[in-house]
Amino acid sequence: YSYTALYRRMKKAFRYIADNFDKEISLDDVAHSVHLSRYAFCRYFKKITNKSFVHYLNEFRVKSACRFLLQYDYTISQIGFLCGFNNLSNFNRQFKKLMHCTPSEYRAGQV
Repeated sequence: YSYTALYRRMKKAFRYIADNFDKEISLDDVAHSVHLSRYAFCRYFKKITNKSFVHYLNEFRVKSACRFLLQYDYTISQIGFLCGFNNLSNFNRQFKKLMHCTPSEYRAGQV
């Protein structure tokens, strides 16, 4: 692949993630959207982002949750679900891992 073609594909993958982060997204869905096998997609995604697809997706979702926590009065569990996490404990775990605080602490400004 030329770098330009690869960049276009990855840009399309990032757009797919941004447009669908609130839903369940599988690696196969994103790879298919850019016409790559899951193995090729993983390899190129890691090469470009220095992150695994799952790590990038969780990071994207947590950053989105940060915006929701500051802008809206939804409950923390509502925000977790709105940002694509399918259960509250996973949301809290991923949030704390990336932000080094709980969603409640983040919202309260105790960061």
